[in-house]
Amino acid sequence: MDGPRIRRIDSRGIITTVIGTGIYGSLGVDGPATSAQIGQIKSLAFDQHGNLYFSEYVPPNYANRIRRLTPDGDVELVAGADLSCQSCSATGDGGPAIQATFNGSGQILAFDNSGNLYLSDATRVRVITPDGNIHAFAAYEPATSTYGSYIYGLTIDAAGFLYVAVGNLFPGNSAWILRISQDGKITPLAGGGKGQDVPALQAFLNRPSNIYPDGNGGVLFSDPDRLRHLTPDGNIVTLAGGTPQICARRNSGDRRMAGQPFRHRSQPFEPALHLRAGNLPDPPRRE
Repeated sequence: MDGPRIRRIDSRGIITTVIGTGIYGSLGVDGPATSAQIGQIKSLAFDQHGNLYFSEYVPPNYANRIRRLTPDGDVELVAGADLSCQSCSATGDGGPAIQATFNGSGQILAFDNSGNLYLSDATRVRVITPDGNIHAFAAYEPATSTYGSYIYGLTIDAAGFLYVAVGNLFPGNSAWILRISQDGKITPLAGGGKGQDVPALQAFLNRPSNIYPDGNGGVLFSDPDRLRHLTPDGNIVTLAGGTPQICARRNSGDRRMAGQPFRHRSQPFEPALHLRAGNLPDPPRRE
């Protein structure tokens, strides 16, 4: 991603623009990628057929849509045809994704092995199935809206577990990393606390994002200027990155166990795809 372009670097180190004219815009919804304008890119993801999906935040109203770039060089609309609204709500669940609207400022995309496309939408996770329909999958719904939270990271591992990083809109509030199984059960892995040198479920995470499975049951993520590793045995380890003084008080819990009991919610959640995984506790605010 490079401004209003998507570019490719090949094995020889040659860089090529694959879509985008260099001007932000909404022209060229479908058709040759070379003449299509794009908005602000949020996320990229490849499907099993080599199609490149991208989410964009499109001027002039900055509505959201998802398109795909085919191996043949054509661009096709996948979701979000209506660009007229400036502050859209999330609508269209249960129907064609192309008619859906989105609430968040750009969606994070991730495919599972069955071709389902999961995407973040503000505090919700939605899924576009291979038949082209969109469904609700999960929602972060704190008991009150005192602390505005937002999904900043989303990924899927080979076993089909969905990992979600729930960050905060306001500095100083806690954050979470959650794991959601395909039968709809949520397991908090880290965050939600406010202490230092404590187990990971009592640790304070600033804004975890860019999360990726490590292939062994662990998760790599940034938070926000560190590269950190939530290991399969439940420890958080900082791998790289410097921490300014203001953030040093916010990122805590290194080398502490993540597998402590989550006492706020013990019962299982409803099965996906129409899971409402809400009513997690309000994120603690750091004093």
